[in-house]
Amino acid sequence: MNRTQKTLTCFLTGLAGLSLSVFSAQAIPEPSQITQRVGQIPNYCQAKESLLVIAETRGFWVNICGRDVPQTYIGVSKQNGNKIRLPLKDYDQQGDYFEAVNGNVSYLLIRRTAKGDFLTVTQGKKELFRQPVLNWFEQ
Repeated sequence: MNRTQKTLTCFLTGLAGLSLSVFSAQAIPEPSQITQRVGQIPNYCQAKESLLVIAETRGFWVNICGRDVPQTYIGVSKQNGNKIRLPLKDYDQQGDYFEAVNGNVSYLLIRRTAKGDFLTVTQGKKELFRQPVLNWFEQ
């Protein structure tokens, strides 16, 4: 782990209460072919899961995985490959809202709002960051 990764991991561990085992650098799998329409895109779902939604921001890839319904949120840093995998706490059936929670940290992927599409991470009531979604891909 390089100095930047250690700094980010320590920052997120202290700030957001994330355990190092949950947000540690892991080997990132090669992208898998989803459809001809989207070509090669990152798929971080497990073999028994289907990739339902992919969102791309400036700094992250987000996968929403599941079977018949969305079940898992996976966020991966483009900068250093750090990955977090959490069960979804809530989502809407139209696929416009997905929320995962780790302690008091909430990961929210939302689209089709008056303020646009975005990924936001909050701790309690404090917004840690917000990034606009650049691209959406769905199966």
